[in-house]
Amino acid sequence: MKSAAFIGTLLFVSFSLRAQMAEPVQWTFAAEKIASNEYKLTFTASIDAGWYLYSQHLEGAHGPVKTSFTFDAQPGVQLNGETEEVGHKEEIFDHNFNMLVAKYKGSMQFVQKVCVNEGEAPTIKAQVTYMTCNNSSCMPPRDVPFNVELKK
Repeated sequence: MKSAAFIGTLLFVSFSLRAQMAEPVQWTFAAEKIASNEYKLTFTASIDAGWYLYSQHLEGAHGPVKTSFTFDAQPGVQLNGETEEVGHKEEIFDHNFNMLVAKYKGSMQFVQKVCVNEGEAPTIKAQVTYMTCNNSSCMPPRDVPFNVELKK
């Protein structure tokens, strides 16, 4: 009888830990052709209520992990400018890190333009690295690889 109670408790704890590790940021990735050889890539972060996603532009090395994008080098593909942030940015004092930070809540987008060689429509391969926190705790930084197919 004790072993059944132990197994039941172990299962309850396992499901509770898994529920606590739910990911508070969901990502979608899209591409739009804006010129004969130029595309606008849009990376949308849907952020659960009460959570924040940090900007790409943070001061200091002792704070949260800033959001960053790493694009695989591909022949015939060139990044056109920096990855832009679109959304309502809050610059506030973050008590988790004891510093002023820039962060987003709700939903926001990152936009990157790319140029490709004429007639090519490759798949862009990249990775987003980010960290998300609420007012009392933070999730460990995550790396999310993704592909965005460009259509002619």
